[in-house]
Amino acid sequence: MKDNPELLDLIIADEARADALYRPGPYWRFYRARVLAAIRQYGITDFRNRVSIGKGFADTVLLDPLDLARSPLGRWAQRLLNAPPLAHLTNLYLKLIRLHWKQTLAYRSAAFEQCFGNMIADLEARAVMPETTMGGTRDLVTINGSSYATPYIIAAARIFAFASRGVGFGSCKSFVEIGGGFGAATHLLLSLYPNIRKVIYLDIAPMIYIGTEYLRHFYGSAVIDYQATKEREELRFRADDSLEILCLCPWQLPRIRESNVDFLYNAASFSEMTPAIVENYAHHAKRIMKPNASLLMILNKLNEDDRPGIQVATPEKVVAAFAPEFQCEAIPRAPLVDIGNIYVSGRRIPGEHR
Repeated sequence: MKDNPELLDLIIADEARADALYRPGPYWRFYRARVLAAIRQYGITDFRNRVSIGKGFADTVLLDPLDLARSPLGRWAQRLLNAPPLAHLTNLYLKLIRLHWKQTLAYRSAAFEQCFGNMIADLEARAVMPETTMGGTRDLVTINGSSYATPYIIAAARIFAFASRGVGFGSCKSFVEIGGGFGAATHLLLSLYPNIRKVIYLDIAPMIYIGTEYLRHFYGSAVIDYQATKEREELRFRADDSLEILCLCPWQLPRIRESNVDFLYNAASFSEMTPAIVENYAHHAKRIMKPNASLLMILNKLNEDDRPGIQVATPEKVVAAFAPEFQCEAIPRAPLVDIGNIYVSGRRIPGEHR
């Protein structure tokens, strides 16, 4: 996975000129500033092992509570924190934190193996489980004697939960993922279902930059980045069976000219947007999705007052944004994961206006 500062600079410069509906909402503004500064300072080679970059959207493990403070406070503060009196005290706590983390991983591995061991064995028998640890993650579970990054196991459990409710991934050719984090779910879907050949992968900056480079590491020239699409007036797939992953920024949504996308996948990011931003995404999603398309969402259980001062969309408002075209229902969530979340499966109603 390589740094591509030219791509990052281009995305950030164009984001500044985009409409507010296509920029990060209140929930993400602080995270965005921190992530962008850390990317420029450290690069993205080990982004999954660097808290200042990955916290909030990747499987970064915060073992040192002061990691997030060191960079903003500057060198003088780092020297103070590393001085013998404070360093001795903090090291005692760091050793205890690492011990508890090691124990947590052991318990999680045992629980995941019991719950997902057969699922992983089936996937491995089909030789479809991809590399899951690129980017330096330490959030690993051991299942059937092999280590996997936790987000991939969670993504697999989610996919199986939706498949068990009749979502026919095996017959799909295309999908759109909004708010993909760093690309794990898209990576896994493409590995599990080689019949899927066309993907629209969309996220806010600078996460779209990381997702682009992460997927490029695995799929090379099949990844079409923002530099390649910035000047295109119309964005559409090639009329063939070649693999294409269009990594787009939100302000490019109005230029998408597809109308036959099989399903939309969103894991919790709608719950981090304002209702107006969700409604705008829903408007464009309905425009590009085919009749009988599937809507697959994982939503946070939120009330209006759960995040004081930060307006975010409740599950009811997210579902309403896709109505009446999509008829949605809550389905059983995957075991062990997503406690406090709701799985929503929707199907486009034939005949509803686009």
